[in-house]
Amino acid sequence: MDRTECCQMVDALFRHSFAPDSGFHAIMVRKIESGDLLQAAMITFRECDKDGNGRLTWNNGEIRNFITACFKQHNCTPPNEEHLFALYSTFDKDRNNVLDRTECLEMVDAIFRQSFALAPPPSPVSRQVRQEIQQEVVMESMTASQFQEGFH
Repeated sequence: MDRTECCQMVDALFRHSFAPDSGFHAIMVRKIESGDLLQAAMITFRECDKDGNGRLTWNNGEIRNFITACFKQHNCTPPNEEHLFALYSTFDKDRNNVLDRTECLEMVDAIFRQSFALAPPPSPVSRQVRQEIQQEVVMESMTASQFQEGFH
């Protein structure tokens, strides 16, 4: 399944639930356009990354938990297991059986943009979010090295 087919699947599953004239639709559009959706997804990613390696895997449930949590935190019904796996497989760009932070954020952005019929942004993940991810990675590595220095 390619990204277009994945987005069509999401559209078929969820579009009927999000009427464009509803207040909920307007709230979600604001969350998407403001970057609040991706900020929430970044927090959810950290919570689901149980081993702290910066990647989520399917076999230990991290990816299922991440996608499900992203839907539930916005009062949306999460996809079933089959659709969850299709989403995961579609966004595992490098086919390494894990989703890194960027892949997860791109997935959330694509799913919700498709569900709420918004045009994709110029970049799948906003520049601000990419910068925050890079800063976070630098801080995590600095903290780890400082921690190790304390024991030498």
